[in-house]
Amino acid sequence: MRFFVEYNNAWWFEFVTAVVVPAVGYDPDSDTGFIVLDIEYGTDTLRAMQHVHFTGALIGRIRTYASSTFFSRPRPLVELDAHGNSFWLEAGYHLLASAEAAVDFLDSDVGQQFSEQSPTAQPIARIRANLAELLGRI
Repeated sequence: MRFFVEYNNAWWFEFVTAVVVPAVGYDPDSDTGFIVLDIEYGTDTLRAMQHVHFTGALIGRIRTYASSTFFSRPRPLVELDAHGNSFWLEAGYHLLASAEAAVDFLDSDVGQQFSEQSPTAQPIARIRANLAELLGRI
């Protein structure tokens, strides 16, 4: 959970404009739950759902369901999210490795393009500050 709180606060929440939760549920017999998410990226909304299997007080498995075509169209905020997802997936949810990969990306040619265009320029500036603060603590 620390990964999701720390990394999402450093990266994801800087360009997602809103997260609406229209439904949640929990079944105590199977110790599973779900959350429905409407994630807003400016004028684009990703409708997704997560199915969670608990193991005692821990999350044992999360399955996320969302449209794969949502990420295939050119929209800067959504494209930025796709890059962010790749950092933590490739790093296996390792906080330090993910944060370092995010900084490396922002320093790359593609990252520089995001920092020079609207609507991603301001979120990139905030992400850089967040990542510097995060890396200073871990």
